[in-house]
Amino acid sequence: MKYYRVRDMYDQFPKNPKVRNGDILIGGELYTTKEFNRLPFIYAAAFELVDIPKSKTFWSFGARFAEEVKKWKLNWEN
Repeated sequence: MKYYRVRDMYDQFPKNPKVRNGDILIGGELYTTKEFNRLPFIYAAAFELVDIPKSKTFWSFGARFAEEVKKWKLNWEN
């Protein structure tokens, strides 16, 4: 399935820079095409198009991530 992944350099970047309501981008978060099109201000440079099977994703605190990110975080914590 095609997802738009937020680049790590745009972690904590506001989705709408005109409104500071705490709605931010999370580095490594995945968006579907439909979710991507609903973002109020789309920064094309903030996202990269990736093809990841739906079974290789997981939800954490309301955000979708790829399994490889989960493995990296587990290795980082040890």
